Amino acid sequence: EMKLARQIIDSLATDWKPERYHDTYTEELHDLLDKKAKGKEIVAEPAASEDEGAKVLDLMAALEASVSSAKRSKKTARKGTARKATARPGTRTAKKRAPARRKTARSA
Repeated sequence: EMKLARQIIDSLATDWKPERYHDTYTEELHDLLDKKAKGKEIVAEPAASEDEGAKVLDLMAALEASVSSAKRSKKTARKGTARKATARPGTRTAKKRAPARRKTARSA
């Protein structure tokens, strides 16, 4: 579990660049206040409930996908410095394995 956490942190760690981030909440709030000040009607959208088809995510699958995506992004960014791997005739390529299943109280 700690190994996965470290992989996630390492894959997502970058230099801090504040110009990359944008405060959309404050902007949207100012827009709503401007509309209200001009006399326009403000209508809030109803919150989605579980009955309306809210998605339930598998957290481990989402984390693993995030790590894989970040690793691919880093490889793409370093593409100019790394050599491209090519398959040699007569060799097999590695097959992607399914993620290991967690042991539960029932399977132990």
